[in-house]
Amino acid sequence: MTEEADLIAELLEKWTESREQGRPLSAEELCRDNPEVLAAVQEQLSMLSAMAWLNDPDLPETVDDPCLVSIQEFQESLQELGFLTKDDLLKATTGPANWDNSTALAEELIRLGTLTTFQAQMLKEGKGRQLILGNYLLLDILGTGGMGQVFKARHTTLNRLVALKLLREDRLQDIGAVARFKREMAALGRVPANPHVVLATDAMCINGLQVLVMELCE
Repeated sequence: MTEEADLIAELLEKWTESREQGRPLSAEELCRDNPEVLAAVQEQLSMLSAMAWLNDPDLPETVDDPCLVSIQEFQESLQELGFLTKDDLLKATTGPANWDNSTALAEELIRLGTLTTFQAQMLKEGKGRQLILGNYLLLDILGTGGMGQVFKARHTTLNRLVALKLLREDRLQDIGAVARFKREMAALGRVPANPHVVLATDAMCINGLQVLVMELCE
């Protein structure tokens, strides 16, 4: 383990202790004497804070926003993205319940565990194709910050759950923001496995989006 990795792990352990005491230290406080690792520590704290949402009992379980697509478009997206087969859709729309609108069908699929609330909302907004990023299927949004968004996702081939951090679309044209995001990715890539560190496993550009793949801490 490098000296920088040792230092980051030590600072994150200090942050964990301060959080357990009810007063979590900020990245700036942690790095006051070591500003050279501030970017990497900020990235780690962003990921750890976002993943804390996984255990939030107050997360919504239903979709209340109005639907922007027809029931037919909703069903076509479900089939295209592999959530339901043609036979599954036929049963869902011709059975006793007869789900004749997108909101009702979405609620039922959430109840059955076929869709997450986030996925249902994206489908209702006509954004189903945005759930696919290369080999990854987005499951939930965990957090949003000034630079990026963090998602829970599943590798569709390996069936492995991960966390994906994406540089926000409105920052993609900002050369400085892209450079900083890449510096953070490089810094995290130098940090080896540690109980107090979220491990970065891959980094890539998918459909013009900067993506950082990290282990999911649940």
